[in-house]
Amino acid sequence: MYSMWSRLEGYLLVPHELLHVLGYRLVGKRCHYRWGDRYVVAPGPMARRERLVGLLFPFAVCIMLWLLLLPLPFIGFFLFKNMVVAIGLSIIAMLPLGYAFTSLGDFRHVYWLLSNKPKGSKTPFDLLFWPITEEDILGVRRSALIILIVLGVLYLSFLAFFPT
Repeated sequence: MYSMWSRLEGYLLVPHELLHVLGYRLVGKRCHYRWGDRYVVAPGPMARRERLVGLLFPFAVCIMLWLLLLPLPFIGFFLFKNMVVAIGLSIIAMLPLGYAFTSLGDFRHVYWLLSNKPKGSKTPFDLLFWPITEEDILGVRRSALIILIVLGVLYLSFLAFFPT
């Protein structure tokens, strides 16, 4: 049974999981995903490269989208000469980066896949996220999504107090 937060988290991660579905479809594999779940179920054994494409596709798309949107705040500031617009555009430009951070669990799976180590073993980048353990990966995703929500609320309240 899902708690309220895990259900909300599943719905907030829908774009990330749909990118997994698209990545698997690009290599010709169908996968199972139920709306609101926190993961995509691969339909059995796959070749290593197919699995890598499915796992890394959300991260690659988010990083490319972030790089495309990165100049947006600067363009907005120089065109409109308004800091509120620049802050809003910078929040919009950072959304793909926030979703890219939800790929932390995917990186762990990629490491286990490439190194032929058992699932759940330690990875080299565990020190970067110390003291996060395998069970805390969902907490990291949750924290990234909370930060995105708080930034959006702060921006909307900023717009309410300082209209352009």
